[in-house]
Amino acid sequence: MNKLSIFKRVAALSTSTIISQAVGVVALPIIARLYGPSVLGNYGVFLSIVSLAALVSSFRYELAIPTARTEKEARDIFVLTISMTIYVGFLFGGVLLAIQSLFPSLLRFKPFEDITLLWFLVPVIILAGCYNSVMYYALSRKAIGRIATSKLIQVASQVAIQITLFRFGLNALLLSSLISILLATLNLGMSTRFLGRALNPLSDRNIQLIYKYRDFALFSAPSALAQALNSYLPTIIISSLSSATTTGYWVMTQKISSLPYTTISSSIQQALHKDLSDIRSREEHGKTLHQLIIKLMIIAIPPTVVTCYFTNQISQLILGSKWVSIGPFLQLLLPMCAIEFIFSPLQVSISTLGLQKIGLKFQVIKTSLAITTFSISLLYFDFYHALIMYAASGIACVFVYRSYILKILSVNVRALNSHLAIELTIWLIIGGLAYSYYQLINARHHSYGFETGLLLTLLLGLYVVRLWFGVSKFTPKSQGTK
Repeated sequence: MNKLSIFKRVAALSTSTIISQAVGVVALPIIARLYGPSVLGNYGVFLSIVSLAALVSSFRYELAIPTARTEKEARDIFVLTISMTIYVGFLFGGVLLAIQSLFPSLLRFKPFEDITLLWFLVPVIILAGCYNSVMYYALSRKAIGRIATSKLIQVASQVAIQITLFRFGLNALLLSSLISILLATLNLGMSTRFLGRALNPLSDRNIQLIYKYRDFALFSAPSALAQALNSYLPTIIISSLSSATTTGYWVMTQKISSLPYTTISSSIQQALHKDLSDIRSREEHGKTLHQLIIKLMIIAIPPTVVTCYFTNQISQLILGSKWVSIGPFLQLLLPMCAIEFIFSPLQVSISTLGLQKIGLKFQVIKTSLAITTFSISLLYFDFYHALIMYAASGIACVFVYRSYILKILSVNVRALNSHLAIELTIWLIIGGLAYSYYQLINARHHSYGFETGLLLTLLLGLYVVRLWFGVSKFTPKSQGTK
């Protein structure tokens, strides 16, 4: 397996994802000013439920599509995932409707007081699950360009609807999710001939595939659900224990801190899945992961450290005065998101090497610890202290898990720790000097636009140089393994 081709494929998919997400990033200040914290908080709970349900609607059998040995088997698995998604989506809607009718106190979140929310919830869940399956089928055929186009269509249509129909409030946001995921799925090429076969999920062929790839349902699906609960369940908890405004603060904090990392890490996992599945040697996995993790350190650490120094200024400048309170929250979540991003390729190795049991145990422990500490802190203290416990438990779990997996793959953990410490120290010093200079010019001048622009240009130049010599030029050799 040519490692250079792997890195190029990762770079291609990540770059396309960044371009599509750049549309959302550019529109974020407008969306934040048009809707406000409370409306976005309500929308955040809706998206959390959709994300959780869509993630496990196919029991993660879509991960088996790139690993199929023949094109026919890949198509059969694809049909299986579509059928599961459709039936699980309707089942989820029925269960939610029953809970709403019989136990309304369990859903204390305001939007669920209106039953018509299910008109949005169920179809968005089904379409999101179908899009995941179509995307992995496209990846099995290495159709990177079509995936990039579909993501751009999804983000662009969503932003356009949100800005155009902002007067309709939450309904505009819900409609944007429905239409954008529908357009993206259709563009990626979900043929209607697959839907006809998908209406029979218990066919003999589907039952054979369910049994053959049962490890994905038994281990990958619970592991992915545990990981998703760690990200999305706090939104639901906050909406139950706090106000919609506080929920909005959390949603925006999580969006800003995780957006650049989760989009790239998901692209990395998608691009690596097909290539790493062809590598059967754990030593080869270790060499590839060592190179990729170091490159991700160089990509993530500089902007994370520098941004942490300027979170108050950035939140007020980009989002407006309504959102100035989220500055301290960003300082807590950004490091955790960066650490998870750096070691995100480990999830692919676990899946391709048949180590799903280890991944499942880790995700269950991490999610249980994070959600428990977060809920207790939120109940007895305040939102800020709850975030401290949430971020600290997340970082600690990732480091323990990372060390364990990398030792299994014979990766030199000490070398990675040294590189991480050096990179972090250098940028802590650079960021500290930049912030001190910013405070100095802020105290001396009422108008300091030129000096601030010069400072930002200098920091960006340093980062580009580091990327050029670190990511493009640096390629570890034998030091990747013990």
